[in-house]
Amino acid sequence: MKGALLAQKARLAGSLHRTFRSLHVRNYRLWFLGQTVSQSGTWMQAVAQSWLVWTLTRSAFDLGLTAALQFAPVLLLGTVGGVIADRFDKRKSFSSLRPRSRCRRRHSG
Repeated sequence: MKGALLAQKARLAGSLHRTFRSLHVRNYRLWFLGQTVSQSGTWMQAVAQSWLVWTLTRSAFDLGLTAALQFAPVLLLGTVGGVIADRFDKRKSFSSLRPRSRCRRRHSG
């Protein structure tokens, strides 16, 4: 029984090592940390906006409309973004889009 438990622990340790192997690369760790911070901020903004709409209107319809409109740009422009990603150099596309995103976030709050 004790040997089986030790073997199971060893398998678990090995699978955890394989799961987080990508975190051994410094650039990936930096990217992952940046994405974690960015996504946390995005979700905080979405929750705060929904909370504000609910506090001001107490209307389920307005709250649902606000939530739907938050995803409208992704739904409407997603295919255009896919075409751009397929046809143009990704490095140039990202370098031109990042400052616009930062500017939009800076001026929205």
